[in-house]
Amino acid sequence: MKALENLRKTRGLQMLVNKFHEIGIDQNMQLQYQSNCIQVTEQSFSHLKYLLDKAMEILQVKQKVQLYIHRSEQIGGVSIGVEKPMIILSSLAVDRLSHQELLFILGREVAHLAHQHTLYKEIGLIFPDLMEAFSVVTLGISSLVSAGLRYALFQWDRMSELTADRGRSTRLSGHECLYFIFCKTGRMAGISMEFNQPQ
Repeated sequence: MKALENLRKTRGLQMLVNKFHEIGIDQNMQLQYQSNCIQVTEQSFSHLKYLLDKAMEILQVKQKVQLYIHRSEQIGGVSIGVEKPMIILSSLAVDRLSHQELLFILGREVAHLAHQHTLYKEIGLIFPDLMEAFSVVTLGISSLVSAGLRYALFQWDRMSELTADRGRSTRLSGHECLYFIFCKTGRMAGISMEFNQPQ
């Protein structure tokens, strides 16, 4: 919470948030994912819908969340949607992770949604484009505040990841699952499949 309070005090942030809403970035990101992803429902990938519901029940989150699968060569997930929350799992995660590991990934994204991280996460993703849009109307003055905003967003982003990891690790998985999931989602793609659960 302290990291979020510090971020909100950063000069220029509210102006950035206003521009974010003004040009409809949240809606555009949702449309982009929806047009390129497969939606998870009770009829398709029902086991993933079950795992999402379970993660939300464990973490006591009551939001309505849509789940999608995106074709990707990386193992992971992402949450977007300020007004209509969505979680997107990579196809590689669905193919290679166990149910417990998928629950772990989903729990992380549910925790981000529960702590209202989505707005600033999305702003961080398109930060350069937003600052470019500002420079047109402010004659380049935006560049004076962009460095401070960039650092504040980066610092908050690291803290938000710790918050989400803490939520998922304490309630969703044991230490053994934590070890294997971090190996598989880290920069060890070439050897991740060599890790087996202990007998």
